Amino acid sequence: MANIEKFSDYLVKNQNNIDELLLSMKNFATIGSSSFISVKTSADNFKALTTKMKEDFDKGNFDIKGMAQDSINNLETVLKNLDNTLNQTQDLMNNLNESPSDLIFKQKAIKYGPGEKDD
Repeated sequence: MANIEKFSDYLVKNQNNIDELLLSMKNFATIGSSSFISVKTSADNFKALTTKMKEDFDKGNFDIKGMAQDSINNLETVLKNLDNTLNQTQDLMNNLNESPSDLIFKQKAIKYGPGEKDD
């Protein structure tokens, strides 16, 4: 009997804490429930998407070559432009090696051959 009285006293003393705990648990359950429903909905949508993609892939509806062709064409253009840029850079480096003063004066000293004159 003494244990029951001690337990009853404990419940009376901590009634507010127990009420707060129960309210917190109720709020958590409410919020958690809606969150779990949202996660389940997202998972179901993702599953439906992957199932549809697999069906389309199995039917051959995905034309990987066709989908990648634009990217390949763009890449080819970029590589051609890069090649042109590298050639121009190499020409510039060759010109600067021949006449480093071009960096400052932007002109190249012309070396005339025998019998040639400046016009």
